[in-house]
Amino acid sequence: MATRCYSPEMDVRDLQAALAKDKQDALVDFFGGRPRDHIIRAGMMLEGQSLGGLEMAAMGQEQHFRDMMVSLAKTWRKDIAKQVHDAISGVGTDDKALIDIFSSSSMGDVGLSTHSYEEKYHTTMEGDVAKDTSGDYKKTLLAIIRGTTGNTALAASLRAARTVEEHALALHASGEGRIGTNEDVFIELLTTYYQNSPEHIQGICAHYQKTYGHSLQTAIERETSGKFRDLLIALSLPRDVYVARRVHDAIQNSDKALIKRLCTLNPRDTLVSAGQLYATEHGDLTAALTTAFGSSSFGKLLCRLFQPL
Repeated sequence: MATRCYSPEMDVRDLQAALAKDKQDALVDFFGGRPRDHIIRAGMMLEGQSLGGLEMAAMGQEQHFRDMMVSLAKTWRKDIAKQVHDAISGVGTDDKALIDIFSSSSMGDVGLSTHSYEEKYHTTMEGDVAKDTSGDYKKTLLAIIRGTTGNTALAASLRAARTVEEHALALHASGEGRIGTNEDVFIELLTTYYQNSPEHIQGICAHYQKTYGHSLQTAIERETSGKFRDLLIALSLPRDVYVARRVHDAIQNSDKALIKRLCTLNPRDTLVSAGQLYATEHGDLTAALTTAFGSSSFGKLLCRLFQPL
């Protein structure tokens, strides 16, 4: 079946019509049936028109459905900036949200999002995250935000050892192969390669499993703890595997904020692959999403987002 082509004018016309007539099924079709770049483009065009933008036009919709639509219509950098700010605003820090955000976003997207963050909130993402976090967990998050750990000597030595075998050996020598853990090696390797070369990370993981008889994630669990451990594991897993695990968490707890975060931070192909992994492990994803989140427009949109375009 041929993929339908949509013009920018058609996109914004269909979105306006669905919003004006409060056609929830049409809104589900639009946000669940268009590529993300089309949705973003239509949202930007709507923002410049007299309707006052998507957020105002969607005010009559159920909150979680409205928030999902607004997030999907934001550029990646603006959405990351808002989600980081939401995670560290108010009482306490939502560390699980920060891990979801930073493990799903490329350093390029995070770098761009820092400018959006400063424009909107008149403060820096790096400064705000630094104030709300600590220790090696903080060091890892800041390395992702800055695009570097700043440890030039360590970075140079790890670049010189380019193969997955050498990097697996370096991780073992820095963790299970010594008394005490050299956390800096884990931080340097995982923040350098997690998005820019995920196949390299998976090569390291495969060699680690083959050589030492257990996974790199098991080694991380043995050598680290708490939020730092959770972040390293998130960075070391294939993205679809991590998302499938978090989808299961969201369904188990009927957590609308979590499932929305996963759907807006990850590209469609990752969601589709994660949905297939979930189905293999736990059964029909559509049925599970409907049970957890209902058959409302929000629930229907969730089901669409885990299906191919």
